[in-house]
Amino acid sequence: MDGHPWLGIIIIAALTIIAYFLELAKASFENLSYNTLEKMADDDEEDPEHAAIAKAALEFVDNKERAFLNAVRAGMGIALIGDGMAFVKHIAGALYDAAYDYHGSEFLPVLYVVLAIIVFIYLVVLLSHIIPDRLGSLKAEKHFFRLFGLMKMITVILAPIGTCLEVGCHILLKIVGLDADAEDIVTEDEIISMVNESQEQGVLEAEEAEMISNIIEFDEKQTRDIMTHRTKIVAVDSEMDIESAMKFMARQSFSRFPLFTGDIDNIVGVIHLKDVVKCYAGNNYKNRTLLDISRKPLMVPDTLNIDDLFHEMQNKNVHMAIVIDEYGQTAGIVAMEDILEEIVGNIQDEFDNEEQLIRKCNDTIWIVLGETHLDELSEAIGVEPDDDDMENFDTLNGLLISILGRIPADDEKATVEYNGYRFDILETKRKMIRKVRVTKLETPEEKEEKEEN
Repeated sequence: MDGHPWLGIIIIAALTIIAYFLELAKASFENLSYNTLEKMADDDEEDPEHAAIAKAALEFVDNKERAFLNAVRAGMGIALIGDGMAFVKHIAGALYDAAYDYHGSEFLPVLYVVLAIIVFIYLVVLLSHIIPDRLGSLKAEKHFFRLFGLMKMITVILAPIGTCLEVGCHILLKIVGLDADAEDIVTEDEIISMVNESQEQGVLEAEEAEMISNIIEFDEKQTRDIMTHRTKIVAVDSEMDIESAMKFMARQSFSRFPLFTGDIDNIVGVIHLKDVVKCYAGNNYKNRTLLDISRKPLMVPDTLNIDDLFHEMQNKNVHMAIVIDEYGQTAGIVAMEDILEEIVGNIQDEFDNEEQLIRKCNDTIWIVLGETHLDELSEAIGVEPDDDDMENFDTLNGLLISILGRIPADDEKATVEYNGYRFDILETKRKMIRKVRVTKLETPEEKEEKEEN
């Protein structure tokens, strides 16, 4: 083959440099923070020159994004094709001829050419893609402003080719039934994956990552998932007098109470300790009833999405809602604090005296409350309930009662083994398993290894 190796090297070097700057411009453009640009554009007083460039850059990003990216792709394609043609014409042929003249056989020249192709591809990809892409990602703002003039020039010069690519893309996608103008949709799973990756890289703290994940998953939960169950409701009887009610409420750890008449399924209002104290401080409190100073209760179905619940409580300016099941009975109550805890985690004040749902004793033993949800149990301890059990039961209490086939007596200390764990029931109260000791059992492999040692 006829060729001039040095000419080929010069052409490849020139085209690779062009590809380098095109990729650097593209990477800095794609990784630039739009918020940073807006802040710089607003900073007219301190740095008017920089602010003017930022405003022009904002306009470019808003109006020329697709044109610029198409132009870069066209330029990259031309540069890489040119690299390949120059290598084949000026280097590969000359290398083959030189090796053939030296060795006098066809095998080694072909081998040299193959090795040269591998090295050529490696260097071109490294220099025209990987390095500029990494640099553009790490210092996007710096490179963007340095290359802004080049970006505008590329967009103008390569606009015809970019337009042809855009038209061709539309035609081909239309043929296969896709919309070329449809924007990429980022799914919740992708966002959570990015959050987890940021946490692993140290960009986000564990608490921050958990809070973001909680916000994303916020609307996936229903009211019944976060409510205080009816068996744990502390309510006030509407027949009580003001003084007795005030003393009763003052002994509790709450400020708001459901007000019922007859039984807990007939909630007639919500009573606030502050209102009772104000009434008691007046002179005519003996002539007033709890109903007189109670507030209208907000009744919500237990299937209501907690995002909708939050907005409804916000709009109606209430801090407690009564949760009603499908039979019209009181299923539980939910407070604004319960909703916020789904985002920020457990909130405890100086009056809270709640036990931990799961308390670790050592690597194999935990003390768990019966009200603990099965998904929390699985995440914290590693217990893996069967799919049917996850579908049929919400809490450890429900699962254990199902396995036993009965409700344990208050003084009964029953034991259950399930999926590699032993559950020792420590406390049962009012037909509900309150406290359980969970012990991880040794697997056959662990027992065998222990015996061998």
